[in-house]
Amino acid sequence: MYNILIVDDEKIHRKGILSLLEDICPEDMLWEASDGTDALEILEHVPCEIIISDIRMAKMDGLSLLKRVKERRNEIFFILLSGYAEFSYAKEALTLQASAYLLKPVNRMELQETLEEVKKKLKGHLEEEEKAADLKEKLKEALPVYMERILNQYLRYPGFSAGDQLTSLLPLEQQGYLMLTRLSKRHPACVFTEEEKRDIGYLIKKSMDPHSSLTFEVHHMKNTFATLVLDFEHPGDEVFWGIRQQLERKGYGEVYVAVSFMQDNLYLKGAAAFEEACIALSYAFYEDQHVLWAGEQERTDKNDSRLWDAGKLMTAIQEGGAREAKMTFEAVISESEEGSLIPPDVLKRKVVLLFYQVLRNLEPMLRKENMPELYERDHLLMESDSLKSLLKGAEQLIFQITKRLSAQRDKASMNPMYRCREYLETHYMEEISLEMVAGIFHFNTSYFSTLFKNTFGKSFSEYISGIRMAKAKELLLHSNRKVKEIASMVGYRDSNYFIRTFKKTYGITPDEFRKKGNL
Repeated sequence: MYNILIVDDEKIHRKGILSLLEDICPEDMLWEASDGTDALEILEHVPCEIIISDIRMAKMDGLSLLKRVKERRNEIFFILLSGYAEFSYAKEALTLQASAYLLKPVNRMELQETLEEVKKKLKGHLEEEEKAADLKEKLKEALPVYMERILNQYLRYPGFSAGDQLTSLLPLEQQGYLMLTRLSKRHPACVFTEEEKRDIGYLIKKSMDPHSSLTFEVHHMKNTFATLVLDFEHPGDEVFWGIRQQLERKGYGEVYVAVSFMQDNLYLKGAAAFEEACIALSYAFYEDQHVLWAGEQERTDKNDSRLWDAGKLMTAIQEGGAREAKMTFEAVISESEEGSLIPPDVLKRKVVLLFYQVLRNLEPMLRKENMPELYERDHLLMESDSLKSLLKGAEQLIFQITKRLSAQRDKASMNPMYRCREYLETHYMEEISLEMVAGIFHFNTSYFSTLFKNTFGKSFSEYISGIRMAKAKELLLHSNRKVKEIASMVGYRDSNYFIRTFKKTYGITPDEFRKKGNL
């Protein structure tokens, strides 16, 4: 349905056209005006899409009305009527972008065809307008996403190509610093809504006034926002504590703020400032500081890959159980923190390698099908986002190891083959033979040999050799004893035979292994 306005100062003509239109397009809303002035008044209140107007009228003629209407709303379609077939009228009407020019008296068929043509154009015009409005809305929605993408490129890739768009947001070619704000939300699985993100940006910007700042979400860091601040020096701690308190008060969880060094040109050194703030923020892992400054923490060597001694922890797990093993592990962590903080990733890697050593050494005492789960639990410790969660994960792993060891011991107490295995693990340093152990446990030698291999998947000699080699590796890494002494300690009276067996097992001699292990 369209609104059609008929303008003519001759009432009889106006009513005649109304009558035609009521018959031609009964679905449309029809309006009438006696002259151009009257028409303009109606247009103030009624959004007419089509105007059918006489050219010659007393107060305001049709061409003047057309000019006035086009000045206000160019999208209105005009059909001009005239009783004079003069070229000058038609020419001016076309110049003013009239849709049609008809001669009086109006022919019904000609009017109907003209209206159909105008409505087609009008429909197309409205569809184009809708498409344009829809596109404008989509662009409006996409622009913040696009700019956030540019800002994230700026942080991660020095020399990125969208510098003009970035400096249109904030004139970054001056002194300033970068701040990272990490919020824990109410639950780790939660994500911030767009409204919450705007609120966070507003609160940070308000705290940074009167200095220029820009806050946006960091895409590859969970619940973390970056703020670029233009200033000649850092503010005091109280500004950052104020940001933290406001955000926590609004229910955004626990908040950590990390601040980069001052940069003389934030545009050129944005990526460097981001890396500085990231390193500082990583120490939120220890949860002892909420405002972290770049360069503030004393740190150990990032590449410190020396393994911790797993001996004490393994002994505690085997002999003391979960409680004692937990205390032993926490003591290892406490000792490592003395003096300077270990970078969190290095600490987590050391813990994972510590438990890996424990599991490898305890593997013969645990069921084979349990090992993938235990190794997976160990690997997941790398995902710990705080020291508290690392300790909790380690405690759960210790509990699972001791639980499975206990189950295997209970099983061994009922199965004589498992008691044989325990005997080997405690007497490996002695001269042991298949016949001797079979006799101790009252087995026929041949039957014992077959039963042993079926139970443990290895022959008696392979099994005892495996225990001795593993113990030899420990002694080579963690003691200064000579190779000959170590050979004797693990049950080899002939040191040359021990060296040949070691090389056959590991591909290198004991001396080479010791040198490699201490690199």
